[in-house]
Amino acid sequence: MKKLLLIIFTMTALSYRAQDILINYDVDTTIHKVAGPLKLWIDFLKTKDDSTGAKYWNDAEVKKYGYTSYFLLENELDFGMDNFLESLSYSTIKILQVKQNAGFFRISSLVEFKPEAAKSNIPYIFHVYVKEQKGNFKLYNAIGINTELYLNHADIGYIRYHYPKSHVFNRALAQKQSDFIAKFAKNFEVQPDTIQYYFGSDHEELNNLKGLDFITGNSGEQLPFGKADAANKMVYSSGLGEYYPHELIHVILYKKYKKTHLWFEEGVATCFGMSRGKDLDWHLKKVNAYLLLHPGLDLNNLTKLQNMDATTAFKYALGGFLIRYAYEKGGYALIKILLNAGNTDAEFYKALKEHLGLEQSALNTFLRSELKKRYEKT
Repeated sequence: MKKLLLIIFTMTALSYRAQDILINYDVDTTIHKVAGPLKLWIDFLKTKDDSTGAKYWNDAEVKKYGYTSYFLLENELDFGMDNFLESLSYSTIKILQVKQNAGFFRISSLVEFKPEAAKSNIPYIFHVYVKEQKGNFKLYNAIGINTELYLNHADIGYIRYHYPKSHVFNRALAQKQSDFIAKFAKNFEVQPDTIQYYFGSDHEELNNLKGLDFITGNSGEQLPFGKADAANKMVYSSGLGEYYPHELIHVILYKKYKKTHLWFEEGVATCFGMSRGKDLDWHLKKVNAYLLLHPGLDLNNLTKLQNMDATTAFKYALGGFLIRYAYEKGGYALIKILLNAGNTDAEFYKALKEHLGLEQSALNTFLRSELKKRYEKT
């Protein structure tokens, strides 16, 4: 999905450069006291630069997340540009509403890129907040405001759980996850920091906490979902409550293993922490059945493979198998060698050859044979 969005964005950028900022007709600053917050938001967007825009943001979040990463919406869709405000400058931003409530202003906006082939191209409808700081208006992320207003929290081990006030907290399940993470971190020689774990009943509820009313790619069945903001030690999980260790594993690994190939990283997270709420064996049974029906699919070029379907991706399932195979051969020590082997495709295949004895040209035969042997009768 992200690659598709990046292609759409790149095509749009080639033909459409100037940013438009439009204000809905009913946002009347002569009647409502919203002129200051509205001007702040527009001035921020017009900087077209994350570092320059930081002066319009509140000090606490700039300090916490950094001068180029304070606007957390950036973590939801990556258009392939390091400068998030510059990427937004290729769009039309429609300011829909400025609403005053309990000491802050909520600004609702729609981001739209130029339509292509008679199809609309809207990635977000989202909210930011404005409050006074030292006598001046400053911008705030929605997640911080919503955490204070709508969520309870519980601290268990290295995890601070944030959850809707309507939710009955399952302390036993939360403790199970906390114990798992402590053991996992020890096995991979990482000293954990506190992880902020946000969870909701479904993806939509979780997005609302982040300040998103709409985000592209959220159509269809609402399957269990997780996302890690590893750099900021934050995890978002929907549909599985207090136990979704897959995303927590990404945060743990990020602290020590920063140049890991995606297939090895997702493989570790799936092997030890499930994916979509299902364990590795569940996914591998599906992959084996799929491969038997598709004998022409070439597994020698693993890193070119994408999702098998809505619930199973090859890099999660087959990456998980390769990590399990490594554990069978050499335990955690061998897995750690793979995690340190580099993040390019060339380094990935080199690691398979040098440390697992798997030539790239033999992967198709090896993987099909191993999966058939292990899962054909299960």
